[in-house]
Amino acid sequence: MVPDVQMATNTGGNDLVDRKLDCAVLGLLHKTRDESDLPSFDTVRAAFIEGKPLYKNAGFASQSHIQICVRNHLCIQGYFRPLDDKGMPIIYN
Repeated sequence: MVPDVQMATNTGGNDLVDRKLDCAVLGLLHKTRDESDLPSFDTVRAAFIEGKPLYKNAGFASQSHIQICVRNHLCIQGYFRPLDDKGMPIIYN
């Protein structure tokens, strides 16, 4: 018997910033590749168009961004911490 599982959804206002369904789809992709003995992906990249358009008929929006998920930590060769105007590391809460 297959257990009752509720499908994930993307929520979080007009921009759907809480993307549980997108995460589940990518997780299933990786699981299926593993089960089929296909090579895994080291990274996944996606563009998110969020926020209000910057100008009329714009393809850019105020909160558009790219997200990168690194699944294989050996791919990370280095990183940097953004600095503020005084040269101090920016701390995100």
